[in-house]
Amino acid sequence: MTETNSKIRSILTDSIAELNDRLSTVHDVEETLRGDKKLSSADVGQRPETFTENHLIYELLEALGLEYEEQPYGKAGDRVVWPDFEITNLSVNVIGENKPINNVESADSEIKDYLDRKSIDADYGITTDGLEWTIYKIELGGDITEYPEVASIDLRPALITLARDAGVLGSAAISDDADVDDLLHDFISVFSIGALEPLLSDTAPREIRDERKRDVEEFYELYIELLFGESDEYDYETSLMDDIRSPAGASERDERLFAITMMNRLLFIKFLETRDILSDGFLRNRVQEYEQHQDKFAGNLYESQIKPLFYKLLNVPKPERDPKYRDEDAWFTDVEYLNGGLFRENIPNETEYTVVDRILPTVISDLIEGSELELNGGGFDPRVLGSVFEKTINHIEQERNQKDIGAYYTPNDVTNLVNRRSVDPKIKSDLIDAFVNEAASDSDEAEFLQSNMEDKELSEILRRIENGEGFYGTPDAIDAALDALGDLKVIDPACGSGHFLTSAMDEIFRAEESLMRGLNRGDDPDPKDRYEAKKDLALHSVYGVDVDPVATEIAKLRIWLKIVEGNSWRPQFGKLPNIDVNISDGNSLVGLPIKGTVESLDIWNEDIEQYAEMREQYKYEDKGDRRNIEEFYADEIQPHVDSAFLDRLSYYVETDVSSPDEWEAIIESIENGTLYPAIETVKIRRSDRDAFTDEDAERLEDLGFSVYKKSARLDIQEREKTLKPRDLNDNVKTVLAENLQNLLEDHFVFSEVNRQPLRVDIVDSLGRPFHWPIEFPEASESNGAEHTIHFDLILGNPPYGDIMGESEDVLTAEYTMANSDIAAPFVERQLQLLTENGSFGNVTTAKLLYKAQMSKMQDVWRDYLDTTRIAAFGKRPSKVFNGAEVRVSVITGGKDTEVSGNIRTSEFIRFDNEKDRDRRFRDIPDKPISGYTLREDGIGGSGTHVAIPKIGLGHIETILSKLKEQPEENHIRNYEEEDETENVIWRRRGIDYFTNPMFGEELYDSMDNYALYFNSELEARAAFLGISSSIFYIYWCAYGDMFHLNLSEIRAFPLPDEDALRSKRDDIEDISNRLWETMKNGFDPDSETFKNYEQQKPIIEEADAVLGELYDLPEDTIEFVQNYHSEYGRHGPADESLDAYE
Repeated sequence: MTETNSKIRSILTDSIAELNDRLSTVHDVEETLRGDKKLSSADVGQRPETFTENHLIYELLEALGLEYEEQPYGKAGDRVVWPDFEITNLSVNVIGENKPINNVESADSEIKDYLDRKSIDADYGITTDGLEWTIYKIELGGDITEYPEVASIDLRPALITLARDAGVLGSAAISDDADVDDLLHDFISVFSIGALEPLLSDTAPREIRDERKRDVEEFYELYIELLFGESDEYDYETSLMDDIRSPAGASERDERLFAITMMNRLLFIKFLETRDILSDGFLRNRVQEYEQHQDKFAGNLYESQIKPLFYKLLNVPKPERDPKYRDEDAWFTDVEYLNGGLFRENIPNETEYTVVDRILPTVISDLIEGSELELNGGGFDPRVLGSVFEKTINHIEQERNQKDIGAYYTPNDVTNLVNRRSVDPKIKSDLIDAFVNEAASDSDEAEFLQSNMEDKELSEILRRIENGEGFYGTPDAIDAALDALGDLKVIDPACGSGHFLTSAMDEIFRAEESLMRGLNRGDDPDPKDRYEAKKDLALHSVYGVDVDPVATEIAKLRIWLKIVEGNSWRPQFGKLPNIDVNISDGNSLVGLPIKGTVESLDIWNEDIEQYAEMREQYKYEDKGDRRNIEEFYADEIQPHVDSAFLDRLSYYVETDVSSPDEWEAIIESIENGTLYPAIETVKIRRSDRDAFTDEDAERLEDLGFSVYKKSARLDIQEREKTLKPRDLNDNVKTVLAENLQNLLEDHFVFSEVNRQPLRVDIVDSLGRPFHWPIEFPEASESNGAEHTIHFDLILGNPPYGDIMGESEDVLTAEYTMANSDIAAPFVERQLQLLTENGSFGNVTTAKLLYKAQMSKMQDVWRDYLDTTRIAAFGKRPSKVFNGAEVRVSVITGGKDTEVSGNIRTSEFIRFDNEKDRDRRFRDIPDKPISGYTLREDGIGGSGTHVAIPKIGLGHIETILSKLKEQPEENHIRNYEEEDETENVIWRRRGIDYFTNPMFGEELYDSMDNYALYFNSELEARAAFLGISSSIFYIYWCAYGDMFHLNLSEIRAFPLPDEDALRSKRDDIEDISNRLWETMKNGFDPDSETFKNYEQQKPIIEEADAVLGELYDLPEDTIEFVQNYHSEYGRHGPADESLDAYE
């Protein structure tokens, strides 16, 4: 028996004796221990909860090694009731709610309320009555806030058995004898300090995440099978696609979009059941009603039961419904009107589609009701909706273009990180401004309040407001803070299914709840006030844009879901708000304003004023129809503003034209009677790339080309000057265009057409141009005829990769980050749209850090943001996005264009989903990069940009600092010889945990190998050890991508100077010989890899010690170097798991 076991046994025995002393009869003791009697103050001579705390709960916590603070947020008085205790010696925030013996069930709702309070900001909550102990975790960031149970232990059987052993109860009182030691062992295995820390910091989050992943995958597998018959796990005879009957002219893509849309709407209906907006089993009852009375209905299941829900009931006020849907005795009378824009037509003639009966009943029973699923908790689980929606979008897009568009479901830990670093600072800033302006009586008091609040965490500020402490209880200041939060404008310009928008809504609303409690003497706001706050937030603050119209429809559904989450809507509150015009489809990168500062627009006209008024009336007065608003914009405004946009694009770009059709489309876009100035020059070559023949040259010269051997160039303006209209059968443009088109119809191509952006580019771009100030006029600001638009919070997970077409490149050519990975111009666009002092948060690719072509990115960050904070993540051993081969960075900051901003980066973070993902995401230190940018002439040099450093830790900063101190002549590039010598090493381009250059001989021939030659053997050996060392590995993690070993990174790495190398010649020769022999012994020629890293590592650590001394690294830094990433695979023989990471 362990010491802890003995202590707990003693505490339980003493508590039994105390109960026996205080209760009047043995029968009372027995009933209490069995759970049949609740204690009263008369029974125990004090408050029952206090008795339980003193004799069970707090003594058990101490025995378990858990340090705690009682009433950490204040005691219950006539104001707020707070948690009873907080555990203070864990890395996560854990609160607890105590109840008297046999009253623990009343603690569940209270602990969940506390966990949901932003003013507490706890990760876990414990409920206990001393006998039953349960741990809950709060999961934010999804469509619903969840409180999964982590662990639960019931000590009651042990207490009853101990009572019998103590003679307090007779044997007849016990039906089953409990194994006390086993029960106490289970209790200790969960709640002791040594067990609870890893459980809460790593195990529980991982198990919850894995469980969610399994549920999503199982649900989606069945979802895809029933939709398209494409699952590997299920085999139904038919699918929804087979049973759709579409109107004439519908494409297969239209049919697939209809199937997806209908399925997602059915899921929405089921969610309404879970929120008591529709009765439990509503969809199931519709199927049963149809099957039992099929002969009474004019149509099939879809026509008679499902279709009316979408188009006749949920989106039509009861008084306005068709007469046949007003029968008060029929099922439709229970269907409340939610919103007229709830189910819009996603595809042409959507209401003309129908679905035959074969598979639809099965879809509802097996998927929507979940009878074929084995999800955690049984059938339909609303938690999976967000993931399924995101997977649906990816399925549509990858089917459409066969490309990975860089759109993945963003895990909650990622959205939480973005919220902590961007949304929360903005909330805090607005609260401080409100209280300084409203609660301070003079400048001195304002300065005091500012300083006082800035020193506190947001959660503490909100807690003090709820408690009404001092100036924090100033009603005018709280009102002003509520107004400020209500005025926030939030945008996700690549919103997908709306995950970031609903997450931001959560964060802001939870802060608003605290403020409302502050005005309500600490009590929760009533349901109507909660609903109004959510409604106003969704209506006034939340905006989204996505290039995919289906994605925007899903995003609207998710925002409506967020409004009704937690039973926040009742019919008497009125219909759901018209938030549908806040989420729009379009290309966020293409459109007004033009790149640069957010320009004012002087193109505002009466049509735009009318459009703005139509939107205002629809949103705030519930007048009009969204479809009419959209049609008016498309017909009257979009063409006008598109033209104004093109007029502002006066620059020239180089494109190529290889077909007459492409040329014809360009010519049709030119409205003038001449090609110039729309086209400046045309460069031509033969399609076979051969030299021009004499006949070719003569023909081209006759057309005005300057002809060279394999290419020719035509100056359009000069050529048009020579064409006199009176000598032509048509205008200059037509004649010259036809002459050039004839060349394309022969054996020529235009390798360069230097031209301005044209309407053809708009037509060919993905999505329509999105003109920001005009699309969302209620969010724009006007100064006379001029209009600008800014957002206070810009969040998202924009696409990444080389996925922009030529037309998009043409229309975005003025971006600083033009012609880059699409993530770069997306970041630039967002910073352009961000208001001064606004907050920015993106999950995007880490290429923005380590790609040499991204050199201007840091200039963009410094120009726009006060402090740019970047958390960079690798993809081994685990990935941020499941299944996505992308290295991720989380970039956040506040806008301040009046200063040159700072940039702070984390280390290149590796993590293991099975071990430490949650811990690594929770605590991410960063360091300033100033002076550490890698250039071709070294760290902090002035040459060509190579990479932005990923630092994060003090030891890494120390290493880079010491490397930077080395003179430029020590860089490998300056040791390297241009001519071949016998002193050679080879670098491998693709690596991971070990850099593994080859010394003296090339073990295999590959394009990935590159030889570096040195003047002396000592220099070659030093370079071999240097690149093999963990010092270089850390340098490479700081500047590289954790896979490719680029020559620019090697050549900028400094070796110790020659005198230092000579002083360690013997060590360098010995260590390099042993390392190379070990490497050769472990080389596998079949896979061309080294298979004995665990044997290399101890030798590399010797090299680290020698080189570390030569670089003058502190001893603790050398130890850090030797152990770096050992937990993920960079380790020696003490851990045999390394091969798993090859």
